[in-house]
Amino acid sequence: MMTVYLNEKPLQVAELTTLQKLLMDNQITAAGKAAAINDHAVPPGLWAETMLRPGDRILIFRAFYGG
Repeated sequence: MMTVYLNEKPLQVAELTTLQKLLMDNQITAAGKAAAINDHAVPPGLWAETMLRPGDRILIFRAFYGG
C-alpha cells in the first residue's frame, strides 16, 4: 500500500494503481472532469495508463473552457 492525496485528502491505494482506477474506486466519473498530478495536467486519454506513485498529489476538478 502507498499514500497518495486526492484533492488534499490522504488515501491508501495499492501499488500499481492507475489514475483511472483511483477515480473508479472513489466513484468519480470522468465526464466533464480534468485531472492533474503534482501540478501537471493529465489528459483523459492517459488516465488508464498513468501509474500513481507514493506521495502523488492528485487534483480532480470540473473542466471548463473560456477565455
